[in-house]
Amino acid sequence: MIEPAVKSLEETLQEHDVWLEDLQKACNRLATAAKAWRKASAEGDLAMRDKAQALVEELLPQVAQKSQDAKESWDFDAREYLEGDRWRQELVSAGEKAQLLVLQDASHLVAPPVLVRSLPGRTALQIGKKAWSKLRPKVVVAELKRLRDKKASGGAQEFLEHLYQAWKDLPRKGAPMVTFREIWERFAQAPGWKKENPRPDFGLQIHALARSDVRLTRDGKRFTFEFPSAKARESDIFTVYREDGSPVRYYGIEFH
Repeated sequence: MIEPAVKSLEETLQEHDVWLEDLQKACNRLATAAKAWRKASAEGDLAMRDKAQALVEELLPQVAQKSQDAKESWDFDAREYLEGDRWRQELVSAGEKAQLLVLQDASHLVAPPVLVRSLPGRTALQIGKKAWSKLRPKVVVAELKRLRDKKASGGAQEFLEHLYQAWKDLPRKGAPMVTFREIWERFAQAPGWKKENPRPDFGLQIHALARSDVRLTRDGKRFTFEFPSAKARESDIFTVYREDGSPVRYYGIEFH
């Protein structure tokens, strides 16, 4: 026996919209009748008042039925959708149609330089650090394009100052460079910081700094990125995807 194909969220929403359009039309007719009833009452037009009242009573069960029909037309398990791979597949496809690069990486997506994760328990996606409840793929893609086009340097100066402070505080054993992993682990000692700033998000902040015009700390120290050699441990490397889909691997930083 051939099982029916699972509908995409987009297909489900399109079909559901037909029922909602009918419901809205019925509600509009009811609203018009109620308005006429109120107007006739205000003007003392008792014949029109009786006519409008009768029409409202006639339309009320129709609206109730249209509402029930629309309710029963909805057959979509949002939690199952967000717990599986379908949300990723649909966003990748929607990104292709909108000429937006969306890459699959482990349990999340990357629309360079933004990370997207699913939040099944909240019926939402997490775009960067923001919970996003509008799940329609083309709507999500529009938001990702907006974020992509934002000026990348926002917050870069403040992030650089935090990196510089950590660099000064960490033991360097005479070497000018510290790894980003050491800095991230130093930051992660603060209560709640690690939950709000997982490794992928920290990598995106490094990448945003690299793309920004910020080059000096407030007291005039210049920084230099160190990129990994063949001997570098993968756990010390923060990989971020450029807008063309190519990876860039950040390893450490030094100030001078």
